[in-house]
Amino acid sequence: MDLIISFWSGLMHNREFMKYVMILFNIAFPIYVFVACSRYSLREIADEIQQKWKLIIKVIALTALIIPLVAVAVVKGLNVNYTLAVIMLIASTAPGDPFDLVETSGKKGNLLLAAALMAVLALTMPLTVPCWMWIFGQWFDLKMIVAPLGIFHAVGSKMIPPLILGVFCHWLFPNFTVKVADILHKIFIIVAGLLVILFLPAAINHIIFRFGLNGIIAMIIVTTFTAAAGYFLGAQDRQDRIGTALVVSLGNVAAVLFVTVQCLPKMMSLDFFFTVLGWIIVRWAIIWGCYFLMKHIMKVKGQTV
Repeated sequence: MDLIISFWSGLMHNREFMKYVMILFNIAFPIYVFVACSRYSLREIADEIQQKWKLIIKVIALTALIIPLVAVAVVKGLNVNYTLAVIMLIASTAPGDPFDLVETSGKKGNLLLAAALMAVLALTMPLTVPCWMWIFGQWFDLKMIVAPLGIFHAVGSKMIPPLILGVFCHWLFPNFTVKVADILHKIFIIVAGLLVILFLPAAINHIIFRFGLNGIIAMIIVTTFTAAAGYFLGAQDRQDRIGTALVVSLGNVAAVLFVTVQCLPKMMSLDFFFTVLGWIIVRWAIIWGCYFLMKHIMKVKGQTV
């Protein structure tokens, strides 16, 4: 056992190995964006935005105004661990992560709506995130200044290109694209599985020893509130509700990492990366808990998802 722990620890601190791991981490979710969006045409996504523009405006208002304020109140009120607090604050201003599509597909939500919302939020984040970073900088006495173009590059480069490529491949080579998407989906599952196996022990260690009870409670409050707010935002269809709930409750990991590098470079370390992974795992567990609760309530009422 000691030999295994020593070997694993050596891998985690091997810069060359971690460089390739980060490459895998950075390509995994853009791959899934392509896989999900290759199911639809550009016209279908545009029609979804046009038909549900009122719902989309509500999502933008919720994510741009209310969720960051809730996150601030919870983080300050519960005196959350500094590193986790930084992650939660940045994530609260930057919803719309490629993981939305994975979760929406797995929970029978409206994948088309989730893809449309993800694209819209990727375009609005460069306007909202810099403003909130400046406000957080005043409230928490931090230097939090980021350029809109930087946010767009960090977030949009991982979401917009694979989305556009997916819909155009769907349009030009529909049959071939289905086969490619199936292969890429399998590759995504393998890559995601390897990353989970590799990082899960360290992430769980950080959850137990770094987050603390206050951090866990804060995440439960913020994640549950955002998921519930998205679910009851006004969509009539249950699949739409699931889609909006997931989009607004999952902060963008690329935005979290970019803002931290730009504003708090001294925080960037393997320890910080493991804390981010712990945050991802906890929010995933909370969302699944909310999903199972919803299914139980529906079952009692004689309904199905």
